[in-house]
Amino acid sequence: KRVDVFVNRGETIPFETLHIAEAFAARIISKAEVSIVWHGAFPATWKGGNRVMVVDVIRNVPLSYRRGDLGYALVFEGIHISVFYERIRQVNRSAEAFILAHVLAHEIVHLLQGVDRHSDAGLMKAHWDWRDFWNMRRSSLPFTSEDIRLIREARASSPSDGYTLLSSVR
Repeated sequence: KRVDVFVNRGETIPFETLHIAEAFAARIISKAEVSIVWHGAFPATWKGGNRVMVVDVIRNVPLSYRRGDLGYALVFEGIHISVFYERIRQVNRSAEAFILAHVLAHEIVHLLQGVDRHSDAGLMKAHWDWRDFWNMRRSSLPFTSEDIRLIREARASSPSDGYTLLSSVR
């Protein structure tokens, strides 16, 4: 399964940081047998036939908005993800690319699963602790068997044409 992910970064994230994060996130998600192809901002016309997701990188989010979250996905809409870059940087600037990669992977997996749920451990844990952030620098956080099962089930029942899905919510 291939997914085209468009990232609207504006001038928010340095290109090198985003490039590292995208490569690492794609490697994490490949463990669930999903291939991610990264693109810049979503074009006015798109003729691709793969599943499409759009990531908005947001700066300066008020602390009161979605308190404690590093990002979120519109799970039931199935396309849009928001990532809070300043919050990610505040966790650990020296590891921001690895943390960003995990946030991207986490939110993409929410959309792939099509359900609003979290695991007790690993990538899909609701709130990562300092051990998780430490482990992100050394290797990726793992999927649980339930995470993989939900991705496979959703993939088996979802439309193959991501453009049709995107057009339906425009």
